[in-house]
Amino acid sequence: ATGSWDRTTRVWDLDTGALVHVLGGAESTSPNSAGHANAVTDVAFSPDGLRLATGSEDETVRWWALDTGEELNAMEGHDKAVTAVDVGADGVTLLSASEDGTLKLWDAAAPGRPKSLLERESKQWIRGVGVPQLE
Repeated sequence: ATGSWDRTTRVWDLDTGALVHVLGGAESTSPNSAGHANAVTDVAFSPDGLRLATGSEDETVRWWALDTGEELNAMEGHDKAVTAVDVGADGVTLLSASEDGTLKLWDAAAPGRPKSLLERESKQWIRGVGVPQLE
């Protein structure tokens, strides 16, 4: 999957190179969402490969079903652009980082605010995150 400045996330078939879905933007194939309102800055697959998390300059994290292109959840809570996202081994815990200097944990299966908030005492952007895939 690729995220782009044109607000789209494109999902590709690696065997054929074919475009499977366009999530967001003018060419969206999502049945229920216009997607992000600004550039997509990061993407992360669930461990089973069936879901995709996306982060954006629009300060949101979105959760997508890759079989249908449906948006399952849009999560708001950062005060600046989301710079990085990752998915936990359980397939529903998401971690996001932002230009606002925060890390947020989300339950992708539950709409709403982060379930936990990790604040940094820094004005530096957080550029990457990672969640161990241990079970």
